[in-house]
Amino acid sequence: LGEKWPLHILLAEDHPTNQILALRILDRLGYRADVAGNGLEVLAALERQHYDVVLMDVQMPEMDGLEATRHIRAAEAGSTHRPVYIVAMTANAMQGDREMCLAAGMNDYVSKPIRVDVLVAALRKVPVPDDNRHGLHEHHEHHEPAALADETAPDEALPADAGSQTDDEQGILDRGALDALFEITGEDFDFLAQM
Repeated sequence: LGEKWPLHILLAEDHPTNQILALRILDRLGYRADVAGNGLEVLAALERQHYDVVLMDVQMPEMDGLEATRHIRAAEAGSTHRPVYIVAMTANAMQGDREMCLAAGMNDYVSKPIRVDVLVAALRKVPVPDDNRHGLHEHHEHHEPAALADETAPDEALPADAGSQTDDEQGILDRGALDALFEITGEDFDFLAQM
C-alpha cells in the first residue's frame, strides 16, 4: 500500500507496546512513521515538517489527542498549507466518542485494537498530495475506497484442530485474538513473543 498510496505519517501514541505494534502494522503496509508520545510532541513535530496524516491516540499524557487536534486546526486557520489529515485512535469505543473526535477536528476514527483492514480503509481516505503521486494512476483518487483484498483481508479461517480445545483452554486463551495478532505480526514468532 505504501507504494500505491505514499503518505508521510506521524504516529501519536504514548504506550510503548502500542507504538511497537502500530509501527509493525504500518511497516507491513509499506510505511515508515515518526512517533510522538503526547500532544505536545505532535505539535512540535508538525512545526518541524508537514505530515499527510497523524494517527492520533485520544488519551495521552500532558496533552491529549483532542486538545492537540484543536491546536492543530487553530494553527491551520487562514493558512495556505494543506491541512493535516487526523485519524483518531482510541480504545474507548463508547457511543459518542466518534462524534467527539470529529467535533474536535479529526477526519476519521479507528478503534483499538487496530484491525489492519480498518486502518487500510482509513489511510485510503487520506488525500495523497500531487508531489507524492509519482506513478499513481488516475483511478487511485483519494475518495475511492478501492478494495485491496490481497492486502486487507485477514485470514479468518481457524486451524483444523481449533474445535478440539477444551472449554478450559478456550477460557484461558482467546484463540481469535492470538490468530489476529499472528496475522498482524506477519507470522513472526519472535515479534509475537515480544508482544
